[in-house]
Amino acid sequence: VIRRPNGRFSQFGCSIKTFFANPSESFVYLTPTTFAQRTVAPAAAMTEVETSFPGWLQVQIDSMASLINARLAKRYAVPFPDPAPEQILSWLTRLVTVQLYFKRGFDPTDAQSAALVQDRDTVWSEIKEAADAQGGLFELPLRSDQPSGSAVRSPILYRSDPTPFERIDRQATRY
Repeated sequence: VIRRPNGRFSQFGCSIKTFFANPSESFVYLTPTTFAQRTVAPAAAMTEVETSFPGWLQVQIDSMASLINARLAKRYAVPFPDPAPEQILSWLTRLVTVQLYFKRGFDPTDAQSAALVQDRDTVWSEIKEAADAQGGLFELPLRSDQPSGSAVRSPILYRSDPTPFERIDRQATRY
């Protein structure tokens, strides 16, 4: 259970009231514990930020997950079911890692900080590429109302004009 900065308790990625009102829209891809296992940021940096700003890390995880879901919603079934695809967890971890370093503070002239910012830009370009309906190269669960490429069918034969018999029948029904 996480105590949010607004005083609400949650373990669902949203307020408990929102979760029970519409459980299909709640999602938690990462918790601070699973984020700590996946990130390249040192544990001291996470402890420092969480001590100074309790709940900040979970808010950032939820916020970045919402942005990812918003970008991918037109093509993919978001929120992704538990367990979330590895690619989503990777993108989320990389984005929140950069946010963690920004919150903690770092030297912008440092080579590592430049690499982190470039990695964030790479993540957003990969998300845009995944959201592209034409050339999306990432295998994520598609929405149920969008068939996959092999299920898309086109008509085998198309007739623009009715046969003479159909034309006569239509004429007969009009008069």
